[in-house]
Amino acid sequence: MKKLHSKQVQGRELNPIQDVTTRWWSTYSMCERLIRLRPYLSLLENEGEVNFTNLSNSQWIIVEDLAALLKPFMILQKMLEGHAYVTISLVPYMIYKMRKGLVEAINSEASSEYVKTISNVMLNAVNKHFGNGAAGTVAFENAIEGERRRPKGVSMLALMASFLDPRMKGGVGFSPADQDAIYQIIRDEMRLIAVDGAAFEDEVAERNGMQGVKQAPIRQHNLDDADIFDEINQHFLDQQQLRTPEQEDRNIRGDLIDELIDAELTLYRQEAPIAMKDNSGNYNNPLSWWSQNGRRFQHLSVLASRILCVPATSAPSERVFSTAGLTISKDRARLPSQTANELIFLHDVLPAIAKFEGAQ
Repeated sequence: MKKLHSKQVQGRELNPIQDVTTRWWSTYSMCERLIRLRPYLSLLENEGEVNFTNLSNSQWIIVEDLAALLKPFMILQKMLEGHAYVTISLVPYMIYKMRKGLVEAINSEASSEYVKTISNVMLNAVNKHFGNGAAGTVAFENAIEGERRRPKGVSMLALMASFLDPRMKGGVGFSPADQDAIYQIIRDEMRLIAVDGAAFEDEVAERNGMQGVKQAPIRQHNLDDADIFDEINQHFLDQQQLRTPEQEDRNIRGDLIDELIDAELTLYRQEAPIAMKDNSGNYNNPLSWWSQNGRRFQHLSVLASRILCVPATSAPSERVFSTAGLTISKDRARLPSQTANELIFLHDVLPAIAKFEGAQ
């Protein structure tokens, strides 16, 4: 290793990276690092200062092709690890891009047989877990039980998030049938939010004594007034008893809620998507867009805020465990639990506060 470092006269000294099964994109890191070290390894081989056999030209081509194939996967996975921006809405599109990239690598004449073989294996694995993306299956495949009794396909939460992200709105990678199906599920969720809101308003009004005046009890007809319209009169009485004021109000309110959410969802579907990045090159924040348009989309904005805040991966929570392991080390074993909690909390909060204050 010292001989390898002695040849690296510029920049930071680099070591080879070993592929580890349990580490994300370590195969790509291994190939990429080998490509960067190739000139130094060749130099050591020519000088006879190594005790290993260097890769052949054909093997180096395989390493380069493999690195090119895996690089998009590394970028996509690294983006999903973030915690300071919305990630869950990116999942469906990234799966679509992975599948499309693998299909292109398989069908490309420029791809070597090794790349085609690896791409086939990877494509089968993607389709096994997330489905093949055929039209009309994306919205429903998550209801199928996959390997290890896990749901197959993309979760409905991620699908809804993609449609509630104003940068995407489910415009890429979804057939019209899938789009309509997912928007119908979004509509059902909107209606639940609207009904809950109406029920809450009724409860508040009742507590404040603002409930409407109750209808007077129905006056029964006198038997002396019976005539040829007795059956019609009885039918009138029966209908009045069936249709209580509360039920009439509920039916009218239900129709109004349906009209309201249909109009709101139609308006959102007609809304033009926003750019992925702003003029300065930074990613647009979908939550900021919903904050600005919350009054126009009262129910959709509530649903969007509930879904878009969900992280796409467990990486943010795993970072907390890593921070805890570094904080509660063997040299600080007597650290009180309350102090440890506060140190772990401040580790993430202080940079976030500084970033927020800097943006003001």
